Amino acid sequence: MAIRVDLTVLIIFAGVFVMSIAAAVYLYVKRDVSQKKLLKEMETLKESFSNELKTLRKKVLESELALDDVKRKYGGQVTLLKNKLSDTEKVTEQVGTLKDQNSVVKNQASLIKNQTSLIYDFKETVSDMIKRFHTVAELNNHLTNRHKAKAEKSEAIKAIVTDFQTGNKELEVLIEILEKEVFSLDSKLRKEQPVKSEIKKG
Repeated sequence: MAIRVDLTVLIIFAGVFVMSIAAAVYLYVKRDVSQKKLLKEMETLKESFSNELKTLRKKVLESELALDDVKRKYGGQVTLLKNKLSDTEKVTEQVGTLKDQNSVVKNQASLIKNQTSLIYDFKETVSDMIKRFHTVAELNNHLTNRHKAKAEKSEAIKAIVTDFQTGNKELEVLIEILEKEVFSLDSKLRKEQPVKSEIKKG
């Protein structure tokens, strides 16, 4: 009878031991799969961020080229108008031409406003990217806290965050360039207002 009891107890302990091992293995595998999934999501976000940053750079370059073209054309039209206004003996003959030039200046001013609007849109996009960066950084902190024991994966996460931080610095530089362009355009528009008034009077 004592032997049967001992065997029963032994079997119970063996069963509990096996179940404990199975539970531990299950939890380890589940945690590892979860961590791999989060790392994959981080890589996807990194790739998306990189692609959008490239697109922003391309758009900024296109905008800068367009702004240079506007500055060149606009400056030439203003110089031409000033020369025509200084020639008082030919004012009457040049009225029609001045009207045409005034129309050109208005079109150029409208183009500058459109470029300014495009720059503001870029700034909003940049701000949205920065917010996304902060979200990813918070996700990284959460992931790091949950998986401190995984040193090699933690290093991979840190590398991803470093890439995001580098991209953020580049975005800050782009924002500074865009703000300078907006300020420059605003200054030129204010300076050329008197010239437009003289054209309308003519």
